Amino acid sequence: MPANRPAIPRELDRRVRVEAGHCCAIQRCKWPIIEIAHIVPWSKVKRHEFDNLIALCPNCHTRYDRGEIDQTAMRQYKENLSLASPLALAIHPDHFDLLSNYQRFRILIERWIDRLTEFTEGVESRVSKAEIRVRFAKVREASKQASHSWVRFALQSPRSVSVLVDQVFHGVANWGSQVLRIPLRDDFPRVMPLTPGAMPAVWSELHSAIYDAVAQNELESPGESTDSWHQRLL
Repeated sequence: MPANRPAIPRELDRRVRVEAGHCCAIQRCKWPIIEIAHIVPWSKVKRHEFDNLIALCPNCHTRYDRGEIDQTAMRQYKENLSLASPLALAIHPDHFDLLSNYQRFRILIERWIDRLTEFTEGVESRVSKAEIRVRFAKVREASKQASHSWVRFALQSPRSVSVLVDQVFHGVANWGSQVLRIPLRDDFPRVMPLTPGAMPAVWSELHSAIYDAVAQNELESPGESTDSWHQRLL
């Protein structure tokens, strides 16, 4: 590693290793001793970013650096690591609903966060009242969609996953109440608000829990009745 190249931050390093299940990301290899490689070389990007990092064993890392594995193939190996990728869904057909609901939950939570961020930026830049109302309406709609996705995903998930799913939803909701200055219901859990900067670590933890559940072939065990499921939305 070049002397002037900064080390990969510990949390980012952990996310990349968890994504690959702590083994080589190339499916036919899966060697448990790994290094973190840049898909687009460090010499070109000069930064460490999750989407450009992949876990490889020393042998596959060397082959990639030599050009024996091309960049297009390496990007496909990276994409295959997603628990919502076609490969993951094909490998784990019994967990198809769990993995697809995870993907939907993540997309809608991120959209909710984006809408809250846009609302905050609008307030800070003093956009018109009409524009604030538009942004507020977008937050409400994103919140509604995320809420329904949360219920569906948490209900279906094994307990080890559903606990984290609840933490994500409640954390973003608590942050949203601060952004909008709207108090939550008295019975709503008061947890640490989750801001955009905290989400990478949160997603990494949830990804790890889902990976473990799928790897151990845990059965669906929501641990609550249908009535309780409906109460989440009231």
